Amino acid sequence: MKSIKASLTYSLLMVASCTVFAASDDPDGDGRLLPGQTVKDRPQPQYDPKGYQAGSFLLFPQIKFRIDRDNNIFRTESDEESDLITALDPSLHVISNWSRHSIKADAGANFNRYRDNENEDNEKLWFDLEATIDADRDTAINPHLNWYSDVESRGSADEAGGRTPTEYDTSVLGVSVLHRPGRIVLEGGFDISKLDYSDVKDSNGANINNDDRDREEQSFTATIGYEIKPGINAFVRYGNTEIEYDSRVDDNNLRRDSSETEYYIGTDLDLTSILMGEVALGQVESDYDDPRFDKVRETAALVNLYWHATPLTTVTVSMTTSVEETTDSSSPGFVKDNFTLALFHELRRNLVLEASYSLTKHHYESNSRKDDIQGFTLKADYDINRSLFLIGALEQYSKDSNQDGTEYDRTLLSIAVGLRY
Repeated sequence: MKSIKASLTYSLLMVASCTVFAASDDPDGDGRLLPGQTVKDRPQPQYDPKGYQAGSFLLFPQIKFRIDRDNNIFRTESDEESDLITALDPSLHVISNWSRHSIKADAGANFNRYRDNENEDNEKLWFDLEATIDADRDTAINPHLNWYSDVESRGSADEAGGRTPTEYDTSVLGVSVLHRPGRIVLEGGFDISKLDYSDVKDSNGANINNDDRDREEQSFTATIGYEIKPGINAFVRYGNTEIEYDSRVDDNNLRRDSSETEYYIGTDLDLTSILMGEVALGQVESDYDDPRFDKVRETAALVNLYWHATPLTTVTVSMTTSVEETTDSSSPGFVKDNFTLALFHELRRNLVLEASYSLTKHHYESNSRKDDIQGFTLKADYDINRSLFLIGALEQYSKDSNQDGTEYDRTLLSIAVGLRY
């Protein structure tokens, strides 16, 4: 079960506890942060963009120019190759301004150009559309449509090592429902996802086939919760994802179709608006069609906490466990454990500093491969005025592995200037 499905409960409760962004990020006008927000998200009337009024919709266009210095663009253990990347990132955010129901849409692109390694040039596109239908005072229905055109990062778990990065498209169609009759919380969601990978050429010009990675995923999640007392909701959750590949067998004559299941028991918290989030413990498992693969079963923790330590400082903690697909011929998949700790501090109303640490562990089933990726990030967001902003970031990553030749260290320095309305 992919980790994005694992936080359905908390994301739906955020929808229930506040109007979707279309109305206001601060409905009470008191600067109080809502579930899922940090001080970085606090409304700042002097610096927030106004947007264009188009009938009953507000349009927020933005364009950002970015320069990156990457000291290891291929994520190699030795003979590191550095390069300077220039990027242009246009985007558009659209929200409705209705008294009931809402629609929001996001579209954007990343155009990345490498100074010395033109084969690494790439474009990324995305589109998100989400609606909130207020069926009645206790029920909200949220259909959504998502489309992404992306490229696999060099050094990622299944990156093909082609002459150019592997391109892939993801399409998602789904709906979620939240019903709160009194102190009971009932939630459900269903998604259909389609992933389509493009072939690439290797260094000798031979074709690397990625068609056997194309697949459809159907995911269902159901949650039952109960408000023990104001600010504390206990819940149990069940989720299932059916994965069916377009090819009956892959290039290694393996059947990759599988059924992934998750079970969680936990609680949602909102303690005097100081500590908010969710904590749960459960199990994730994956059962494969190929009889040569054993079932994968792992204890899982699910944590999404927001601690507003002071009115100007937010600390976030995130932990997820999921079973991921792989092209490794000796493994059905790998268990991915992810931990992230982040601190956000509002130094000034228009200047927010961020520091974060992340640790991701990959444990491959049926073989001994283990990968650990650590990341450190320092970032500053500075709003010069409501239309002009600057962003600076320093990122450090390191990968340790018991697989020869796959370890690397990488440092990325990024500076961006943006315009918005």
